[in-house]
Amino acid sequence: MYIKYTISTRRTLKYAWWLLLLTVVYTYLIYLMSDRFTLGIPPAIPAVLATAVSLLLGFRTNSAYNRWWEARKNWGGIIAYSRTFSRQVKSYIPKDYVNYKRVVKRLIYLQLAFVYAHRNALRQSGSREDYEKFMDPSDINRIRTYDNVPVGILNIQASILGELHSEGVIEAVTMANMDRTLKNITLSMGGNERIKNTVFPVQYSVFTRAAIFIYAVLFPFGIISQEAIGMIVLTFSVVFFFIIIDAIGSYLKDPFENKNSDIPISSLARSIEIDLLELMEEKDIPPKLIMKNGVLM
Repeated sequence: MYIKYTISTRRTLKYAWWLLLLTVVYTYLIYLMSDRFTLGIPPAIPAVLATAVSLLLGFRTNSAYNRWWEARKNWGGIIAYSRTFSRQVKSYIPKDYVNYKRVVKRLIYLQLAFVYAHRNALRQSGSREDYEKFMDPSDINRIRTYDNVPVGILNIQASILGELHSEGVIEAVTMANMDRTLKNITLSMGGNERIKNTVFPVQYSVFTRAAIFIYAVLFPFGIISQEAIGMIVLTFSVVFFFIIIDAIGSYLKDPFENKNSDIPISSLARSIEIDLLELMEEKDIPPKLIMKNGVLM
């Protein structure tokens, strides 16, 4: 995720150099042809089309941002509920329980395993070592039977709580509260999976870009009375901003694809890890992830 308020001119020009070249060549050709042919059109035509393009871009960008923001809220929920579940585990299980330390550590470490397994599933990257390092060998064998590893980890946590309840270690009300927290974590995970697995409507992109293309073709004809340099600068300025806004929507619509504009789920996962390890009073705590070139992943 971009976290600097400045915009990289180099990155922007890298994206738009072809637009600059195409605009210069096309607009200059129109200017040369205007000496031989009557090519002008009423300025109202590009103006009306610009309104339509603006509406399409605004609707598409807003829809894309809603997906991005929902993903961020879901991860905010995972952070909050991971902290809540770990606090419940440490507080609700009686400290005089004979296996208190082992069970508490197992449940909280399984929560860390869930966070990293969910991150890997969304980005379709990473390795099993990212989450298996937090798990007991018996739990590793169990989750390998699951196609959806995060779901398997949550099921293990629920089964441990069930065993504690059946042994009389925790009361039914206590188990219900902890299970409710696991339910909320599951809902946040499901929201992320819905965004990941639901394709953003292709029609938005196709018709919006078609409208931008038609507008870019017609715009020079509406300012044919300008000098060549004026036509080039005006055409490029207007079309450039339409293209950039379209690109913003393209980047925001898929927030889990390892792009610079993605939700920084690696950083969020590390923050959860730090919080939970501090809760357990562990000494070997990893540092926070820092941004690189203005981007936090």
